[in-house]
Parts: sequence; C-alpha cells; structure tokens
Amino acid sequence: MMLLSKSAPSRSVEFDFACRGHEKTIASAKFSNDGSRVASVSGDKTCRIWSTKTGILAQILVGHSGGLCDFTWSSDDKIIATASDDTFLMLWDSLTGKCIRLLAGHECSVTCCAFNLPSSNVLASGSSDETLRLWDIKNGKCMLIIPAHADPISSICFSADGSIIITGSYDGSCRFWDKHSGACLKSLSVSEDKAIPISFLCCTPNPSYILLGTLSDSIMLIDINSGRSVKKYRSHMNREFCLPSSYVKIKEAELIVCGSENGHLYLWDSNSQQLLCSIPVKRIHEESSNLAVAVNISRNRNSIVSFFLKNDIDHELKLWRFSERK
Repeated sequence: MMLLSKSAPSRSVEFDFACRGHEKTIASAKFSNDGSRVASVSGDKTCRIWSTKTGILAQILVGHSGGLCDFTWSSDDKIIATASDDTFLMLWDSLTGKCIRLLAGHECSVTCCAFNLPSSNVLASGSSDETLRLWDIKNGKCMLIIPAHADPISSICFSADGSIIITGSYDGSCRFWDKHSGACLKSLSVSEDKAIPISFLCCTPNPSYILLGTLSDSIMLIDINSGRSVKKYRSHMNREFCLPSSYVKIKEAELIVCGSENGHLYLWDSNSQQLLCSIPVKRIHEESSNLAVAVNISRNRNSIVSFFLKNDIDHELKLWRFSERK
C-alpha cells in the first residue's frame, strides 16, 4: 500500500493484479467506459481484452500485419478501433472478437485514433503521414483527409460535444479542426523558440482548457482562448515516449496523473501544481527496472492501469486501485 500524499492520508493506491499474455512491448492500455474491462495493444500485433474484476483474458483481436500503436473504445464499449504500423485501422466487435471492418487509406503508420463521443459514429485517426482522417463508422468510408501537420501526429481527441477534433504533433503544434468542414479553427504552439514535440493531449472537465504533455519533461494546462499555458506540472521524466496524462477528480481532490521514464507514477495537485507523490512501480514488481512506465485511469476514477513502454521482459498490465484507509 502506498499513500498518495501526506496531505491526503485517507486515500491510498493498492496493487490489484497483473494481466499477462502479450509477447512484445505494450503500446497503449485503456479501460472500457463502464470500467468492467481493460484492453491493451502491443507490438505483437494483437489487442487483448481482460476483465477488471478477475483479470481473465476475454478476447484476443488478431488481424493486423504490423504492430499496434493505439486503440479506442466506442461510447457503449461494443466496438474497439485499433491503429497499426501496417497503415490500417480495424473495427472490432469487443464481445465476440470479430473484425467488423478494415479502414484503408493512410500511407504510413497510424499512430492514434479517437471516436467522437457520445455518438461514436465518426472515427478520427492521425498518422506518421502527417494527415488527419475522419471515417464514417457505418460504411467505413473516409469522409475527410486533412494535411494537418508538418510532422507525425502523436495524439488526437474530440471536444466534449464531438464537434471539434484536436491534434498534437511532433512539429510542436496543437491544432483544432472543424469536424464537418475540416477547417483549421486554431493553431497553438507550446514554445516560441523551437518546436517541442507534443506527446499527448486530452480534454479536461472545463471545456476552456486542455491538458498537454511535451517531450521536454513538462505537462501543461492550456487556456484554449489565449493559447497560453496557465499551469505546468514538472518533476517527471519524458523525453522519448508519448506518455498519456489524466485529469482526475476524486472527491474534493483534483489531480494530474502521469507515468515517467524513470519507472515512477506521478501525481500533482492540479490547482497548486504541487507534486503530491511519486510512486515507484518497481516496488510492486521487483524484477522491473527503471524504465518508461505509462498509466491510464478508469472513468470511474477508482482504478489505474500501468505498463512499461520499453522492456524486453515485462509485457504485463498492472492494475491498481484507489482505496480508503481505515
């Protein structure tokens, strides 16, 4: 058991169990929206789905000819979209494990993808070919092809109402796109001096702000209207991998959660920017060394999944739970 912080002694993080099965490094892991399952994609060309209650493997999605880079759940958790180095996206029935449709068009690795929520009738994808593409889920046709950036797209998400797509790129820019016309509504740069690659971005509960990570050991809360960073969260290490960050609200606490390239999980107070704690993942798994660890949070904010992004031995998912101390 590890305490989140001295200022919040009533809540702790406890290791629950590990999910084993992947044969190569895991690229991404995310909880289903209802929290009952967790899925992961790997360089072994598969997507695997586990029960979060038992850790039992429910499905193995096999069909890509290249390693998988990312995936996303539909709002009802019935469909999973996977993005691969083989340049394709695939839509899967998450309950039966059957492939529903193959989406072809990108010219290089598909690096990221996201559904528009809550309808999940449009899939957005970003690629190393520097384009953003929008796909109609019903017929599998590409609706829009947008030359979005000057370097590979690293992260993608929809606004809360699903009308705007937000992309981040290795070219150091974050851009906002109209879902219907494909017009660029706004372009932000995280640095005025030189291009600092954007590693991750996501929306926050406040639609006026986005959370953005860079390959410069920094996470920023960006005011969309001004384009300025209003808060920064530091202390972790992030220079090589696209580490996801999460904005988490647990009762009265608002936290920023992120992994690090030193094998730790970091938590900050979102308002004060104070580092609350740094949890070494290797304490739970003593065989693991100081390597890049990535984390994601369940939508009910009760569970964490962690995985190593570069490790020839450890290809596990580790599930943790927030719990109350008595």
